[in-house]
Amino acid sequence: MAYVDDFGNEIQAYTTGLPPVHSLRAASATNATSTVLDGAVMRTNSNLVVVTGAGVSAGDVEIQGSLDGTNWYVIGPALAVSAASTVYHQTGTVPARYFRAVVSTAITGGTVDAFIGVTD
Repeated sequence: MAYVDDFGNEIQAYTTGLPPVHSLRAASATNATSTVLDGAVMRTNSNLVVVTGAGVSAGDVEIQGSLDGTNWYVIGPALAVSAASTVYHQTGTVPARYFRAVVSTAITGGTVDAFIGVTD
């Protein structure tokens, strides 16, 4: 059985993982726009990687999941970032189909990039 995405691409319903997405780019505000990763089916294992820019001294980034792409819930605790030019990592095990990174507490002194990956 195959799934057809919004672009007409046929995807098999079972895959072990998808390429990660660059969910946040140079973000610092709590209303920063996120790129959403569509897992195509329910995924249980998520991975959030946050890279801080020069000058960052505080802030939080969290990963959120959704079953429908509209209603979002938090997957695990917020990831606190507190140092410039550092890579932070967090895994989650809450099932969802859609995933995104969100700045939950404004980033102080600079910006962050966030990447999300998922597997079964």
